[in-house]
Amino acid sequence: MVALILRSPIPLHPLQPLLFTTLALLGGCYQGFTGPSDSSATEGGGDAEGNPGEGSGDDGSSGGSGDDGELPPLPPETSGVCEGLEARDVSQPSAVLEGADCNEAAIRSAVAAGGTIVVRCPDAPVTFTAEILITHDTVIDGAGVTVLDGGGTTRLLHKRPGPDLHLQNITLQHGQAPEALGDPEVTQANWFQWAGGAILAECHDDSVSVGGGVYGKNLVCRDNATGSHTRDPDTGQILDTGNGGCIYSFTCTFHCDECDLSNNRATSGGAVGTLGGKTRITQSRCAANEARYDASSNDNQGCGGCYCQDGTETAPGEDDVNYVELCGNVLADNHSDRDGGAVSLFYRQHTNTRFAFERNECRGNTSAEGGELYGGGGCLFVYVDPTTKIPWAPDEGPDGFVVAGNAFIGNSTEYLGGGAAIYNIWDTEVRFENNLFLENEVRTSDQSTGGGGGLGLVGTYFSLVHNTFAGNVAHNWAGGVQLGAGGIELHNNLFFENYGPLVLGDLIMSPSEHVNWKLDESDDGQDTGFLVFASAGNLYFPSVTLSGEPRPSPAAVVLDQEPRLGELTADSFPAYVPLLAGSPAVDAGTAVPGITVDMRGEPRDAAPDIGAYERAQ
Repeated sequence: MVALILRSPIPLHPLQPLLFTTLALLGGCYQGFTGPSDSSATEGGGDAEGNPGEGSGDDGSSGGSGDDGELPPLPPETSGVCEGLEARDVSQPSAVLEGADCNEAAIRSAVAAGGTIVVRCPDAPVTFTAEILITHDTVIDGAGVTVLDGGGTTRLLHKRPGPDLHLQNITLQHGQAPEALGDPEVTQANWFQWAGGAILAECHDDSVSVGGGVYGKNLVCRDNATGSHTRDPDTGQILDTGNGGCIYSFTCTFHCDECDLSNNRATSGGAVGTLGGKTRITQSRCAANEARYDASSNDNQGCGGCYCQDGTETAPGEDDVNYVELCGNVLADNHSDRDGGAVSLFYRQHTNTRFAFERNECRGNTSAEGGELYGGGGCLFVYVDPTTKIPWAPDEGPDGFVVAGNAFIGNSTEYLGGGAAIYNIWDTEVRFENNLFLENEVRTSDQSTGGGGGLGLVGTYFSLVHNTFAGNVAHNWAGGVQLGAGGIELHNNLFFENYGPLVLGDLIMSPSEHVNWKLDESDDGQDTGFLVFASAGNLYFPSVTLSGEPRPSPAAVVLDQEPRLGELTADSFPAYVPLLAGSPAVDAGTAVPGITVDMRGEPRDAAPDIGAYERAQ
């Protein structure tokens, strides 16, 4: 059994002074998340000169506030789980630069010709004075030892529409995008040329249907920054010029595998910003990045401490699936002033968009630090526009949305969804499967709206199957799950000591607040609750206050039996909380078609366990 150690003092209901928070039965005490052991401490071969390698870093003048020595370890390889990216073959390069050619001029000349370029410069970073333009298909391989440095004064690489750019085994640092605020040259026609701290990738100009992509393999991108957002000086149109501390992808395909994106800073998209396009980030670390408000009057700011995407449409006439996939990543200690401490996604409904957020470890991210009440998604925030279409990219088709096998640990936001918030999604089934929500928090005590210390949902239909919610806190409503509108399926979920107020106007906290205040078991024609569809097999502890007042516990099969949770464990990725022997959750669930494994990928029994973990018999 765990004794959950909450990150801030919680005012308890007077009848429950310490009853539920000091349980320490069989199995020891939960000591807080320490992260997986670093099995790749020497990956990349970093050295004291600031050359690439896991854990190497440089306190630059630009970038986020994190200290590279405190970054979490890179995630392990997840072979067979996440679709990675093969490095390009560099056995027959077009050019090899080393020794005397380790300078900006030589690199600029080689890149101008395109092809496969190996840059082997281990002795010191190569400092740029101006960005390099990519106009041909190009592979730049840094041999695991090369650092390109913008000196805090210039962006490093600018890919024009058309070619593909592959960056592998290389570090980009101290890039600085130009400042847009106050620049009279910025217009609606060219604003994106001010975005992207280290890399700007353009992939169409309304005449190119599919204009190439950027592909990173073992790419380190750190301590880069953008300037500010702004507005068109003639029309007042908002212009998101401060997007993408590491990279801004303008309707491109962007894949990054085994990458390290850390200590970058932007107005939105602390590390990665994208408008439209397709994204796949796998087996990477995105840590200590920041999306911060700037001095401009543009109000579209502060989204996505690690990653911010505005729309998924790609290019005129392009009708492939528009995918956003994050799999097997560490997303840690990212910060945003508004939505999505780690990830913020906005897309238009029915645009053939597939969103998959799988096997990620999302911990210690914080959103809504700018002081606004209506900030959401401590780790993940998704907002869907159900009506708007873009004339130049009339993508059509059903959307898909799955969040599976993730660990949301110790994330925080201001009003909705301490771990994750999904808002305004009306025409797509949203699936949450095999996730751990542990000690996430909604900070505000304003009870006018919001809630959901673990998860906040507003939409039509949500399916929650085999998730574990433990020790989450919402100071407004519902420590576990807050459903603001729509219907929900609850199958085999484990709810343990999730804190929230019991009634409006009374901020005394109770650990019985697992789901929001009225969830209907059936469609009773009343408008005072929400629908729970086809649900069964859930565990709630506690389900009543100490005085015996029942609290919402829809589709329960186990009530008020302590679930005997073990310590947070990191012998697989992401970290998980096991069930100890004798847990009433073991074999107490109901089989759900299509759910054959737990969050670790281990097989489910015919009579599955409740929660994200399956205990081997």
